Amino acid sequence: TLYLPAVAGPVRASVGAASSAGEKAAPAAAKELLVELLNAKSWLAGKRATLHLRVSDHNGRPVCDAKIIASVSGAAEPCDFFAESDAAGEVHLAFDMPRLTDPTAALRIEVIHALGAGHLRFQLRTRQRVPAVHG
Repeated sequence: TLYLPAVAGPVRASVGAASSAGEKAAPAAAKELLVELLNAKSWLAGKRATLHLRVSDHNGRPVCDAKIIASVSGAAEPCDFFAESDAAGEVHLAFDMPRLTDPTAALRIEVIHALGAGHLRFQLRTRQRVPAVHG
């Protein structure tokens, strides 16, 4: 079972700011797109990931037709999942989570558009299984 650290609401990140996983910020010259994970508390159910994202420009206007790439590093097999934002700047992307083989596994969500780019990155951790005690 995978889990992300608990967050109070939607998770937002942009090219101009370091992500929650401590990545270096992109150069200030890059055009900034904001990426929000709207279902940060419920994106993973069992082995099924369902990402509800919103992409907006620096003024908060939705960005349609942005290319979204979700990738899981540290998986047994390399995997990328693709989608495109709608007129409201939103996208739903669902996929089965791959088996993780690396303790540094991460979910990276990249957004690319003519207006700019943005990303989110989350460190994934596996929960330690507690052996059943029969008594």
